[in-house]
Amino acid sequence: MQVITCEEVIPMAEEKKKLSVYEYIRTHLDGDGRLEKGCRIHVLFDRAHRELPEFNEPDGYLDAAVSGPYRDPDFPKLHEIIRLASEGHSEEALVQLDQYFDSEEHRALACREELQRWVPTQQKSLGPGHIVEFGRHIIEFACKAMVRSDHSESVKLGLALIGLFDLHYLKKLGDIIETLALSEEFTLFCAFAVNRWPDRNQRIFEMVKKVHGWGMLAAGTELEPETEEIREWLWDKEGIPTGERGISIIREDPRVNAWILRYVLSEDSERNRGILAIYEQKEILESLVESNCETGNEEKSENTEELLLVMLLDVLKEWPGEGEAILLQGLRSYDLYTENMALEVVNCWKEQGIELSDRILAGLELMKKRETDEKLKERINEILK
Repeated sequence: MQVITCEEVIPMAEEKKKLSVYEYIRTHLDGDGRLEKGCRIHVLFDRAHRELPEFNEPDGYLDAAVSGPYRDPDFPKLHEIIRLASEGHSEEALVQLDQYFDSEEHRALACREELQRWVPTQQKSLGPGHIVEFGRHIIEFACKAMVRSDHSESVKLGLALIGLFDLHYLKKLGDIIETLALSEEFTLFCAFAVNRWPDRNQRIFEMVKKVHGWGMLAAGTELEPETEEIREWLWDKEGIPTGERGISIIREDPRVNAWILRYVLSEDSERNRGILAIYEQKEILESLVESNCETGNEEKSENTEELLLVMLLDVLKEWPGEGEAILLQGLRSYDLYTENMALEVVNCWKEQGIELSDRILAGLELMKKRETDEKLKERINEILK
């Protein structure tokens, strides 16, 4: 894909009379290349746009406080802005984006997942002659939002859009992302920005080592413990035990310490099977869905065993073909949230080329037979095609 280079965008940022978020960070670094202490992006920039309460919490606080499903209430307006940008009208689109985020109810974190699903569908609907231009215009718009906007939410959305592309070969873009990552307000979104880059894990690792608060914690969850250095850092900074120590802790209390599981699995399939076997013991497996199977409760359960099952299913998405017995329990659940999570695992496995076993196919058929939720039935039928 032909892409715009960041060299075409940066001069525009420097010509603007109004100081952008990026320029502020770039000119407020200390001797160690970190953001100077006391620099609060949300205080210096966000309050110029929004009526925010007076608080002294660190950058990233408002994103950290977001809970529940991340859903923005006005996607159609955001879609219009992105369409405008995709047609080459990035200047007007950026003005509208800043205005969009002037509303306190709109946050980039609530837009990201929906937008990253929606943009590719728009691109695929175009004819061959327009696909390249569409991508080029989106990248140009995203770069401008990152380096020119004085609105932190617009900067975040630009980073999220960049995350749709593998642009690792653009060194200056990498430098811009690294600079923005020095603010706790943007570290997580900078991790999103390099999501498709072949060296994403190492880049994220370099980012989190230079921050100490919300940015480190949030972006740290995007790290894969693929090297000993990263595993040691996770244990040291986040209290996450990895390797044999982590396995020993899981064995001590599998239920309480299930959160460690994703940090001890590795590319060694035989080793993984031994670890997952801890949770495939009859006593644990049967307890995972026992309460909801008996009650037929379709509301999200507060049952701790059901929550444990959700946690285990979330891990299995990253390890196709492993932990099938756990997945089957998810397919047996009557908890709607758990059922959706189990179907998400199946989808992830299929996308990674795993042929579904007869047991999984039978589990899907039984789920469809008992299911009353039409949307869930549609998902099941799609998988069984």
